[in-house]
Amino acid sequence: MLGPIIVNQILVSLDNSTHSVAALGAAVELAQQYRAALKGIFIEDINLLNLAEMPFCQEVGEHTARVREITTDGLSRGIFVQSRSVIRTFRKKTSSIDIKAVFVVLRGNIHRTIEKEGQSSDLIVIGKAGTHPVRGRRLGSTAQALIKNHTKPLLLIEENARLGQPIIVVYHQSPLGTRCLETGRDLVNPGETLVILVCQDDPDTFAEVTANLNQWATSNNSKISIQGYKTETIHRLFSMLNALEKGLLILPHGGNVSELKVIHLFINEVSQPMLLIRNNS
Repeated sequence: MLGPIIVNQILVSLDNSTHSVAALGAAVELAQQYRAALKGIFIEDINLLNLAEMPFCQEVGEHTARVREITTDGLSRGIFVQSRSVIRTFRKKTSSIDIKAVFVVLRGNIHRTIEKEGQSSDLIVIGKAGTHPVRGRRLGSTAQALIKNHTKPLLLIEENARLGQPIIVVYHQSPLGTRCLETGRDLVNPGETLVILVCQDDPDTFAEVTANLNQWATSNNSKISIQGYKTETIHRLFSMLNALEKGLLILPHGGNVSELKVIHLFINEVSQPMLLIRNNS
């Protein structure tokens, strides 16, 4: 049986977005809970710097609508100012807590650099949307790339989202589902109830899974609340989750095609902080 994820080092990738501030807060909180080391990184986007070297490269001011030339020197200065601001925020958040915290500035492709740095960490934390999120969509391009390729547990968090209780596990009856369940048990506060969401499209399977979960809870002396949902009415569940003031949603990022389709609905539609765990996590 797979046990919970083990977290000794956390990587948080930061920029100057409000989603990034939320990511830093969540990373610090988890570092304290796991007694883990924390590494913060700011990545100078090499693609953006290369773009500035192209002839006739211009931008339109977001507030003034004025067209202006983009230069490598001007962009580099802007990135430097952003990195200094992020470093100050990181130091302010970590200076008064008892964890090992380091910060580095890197240059490269953003999501590839995060993936590379993440190989020496046990958990990656990022904002769910970047500085310029696509209008009408929750996910930024970096989040999309990491969701597709991540091998380490990945925590996604949005602006104004608050990490906390309840801990909610989307459960599939599988070794990966058990790992998510055990991780949830690690993170739930003493005396709190672990909420477990189970698909009840098939009544017989739902009854079997419920019996197994109750047996697991008894053997682990855990308080659980099993909540069934149906795929055809899943958006009602999303509305209830989005109404929570805080929490953490743990998702098994694997399974068959239909299970993965549901998981990606959760990723796109739910605003709560979410922890994605894969089989190879």
